[in-house]
Formats: sequence, structure tokens, C-alpha cells
Amino acid sequence: MKSKKKYVTRTAPLPESLLESLSLARKHDLPVMDAVEARRRLQRILGHLEIPGGTIHTLRHTFASHLVQRGVSLFVVQKLLGHSSIKTTEIYSHLVPENFHESVKLLPF
Repeated sequence: MKSKKKYVTRTAPLPESLLESLSLARKHDLPVMDAVEARRRLQRILGHLEIPGGTIHTLRHTFASHLVQRGVSLFVVQKLLGHSSIKTTEIYSHLVPENFHESVKLLPF
């Protein structure tokens, strides 16, 4: 069975503070790590924090969860995560059921 996952390059917005750090690193000719080194460092950090089993995917899930809990629409989260279907992103919808009530309150009647 062939995997239907496609790995594509996409652009994602980054926080201004991270952009500044990357710019500073480039200015000083400091190396930016590749995915393997990032994974190794993440595992070391998570080990020091006593968070077993954490992965880059865990951070991705946490990123999406925090966005949804702060009221970012599932459509925007879908685009940021690169999900091809909103159905995949809907796993985060349970995080803020009160948003449904707050959304209805916005109606003028």
C-alpha cells in the first residue's frame, strides 16, 4: 500500500522574536541546525525537563492546541499545520466548546 503523505515545502509565519534570532545567527555566520540535530537537541531538553516521549510532533500538537484555545479558527490552524482536510484539524475542536456559545452571542438579534 502506497503512502498518501506528500512532503512539500511550505511557508509558515514565525514570531518576530524568532525571526530576529535567526537573522542575528545569520549575521554572525552561526550554523542553523538541520532536522536531525533539532530532534537530538529537543530530546535532550525534554529529558532534562523530565518529559518522556516528547517529539517534534508533540510540539506541533501543542502549538495547534494553544492556537485553538486562544480562539484562532480551525481554518487558520488547518492552513498553518498544512492539513489537506479540515477533518484532520477538527480533532482540536473539543478544546473550546464554549466558543460556540460566544460566537452565537455576536449575532445582532
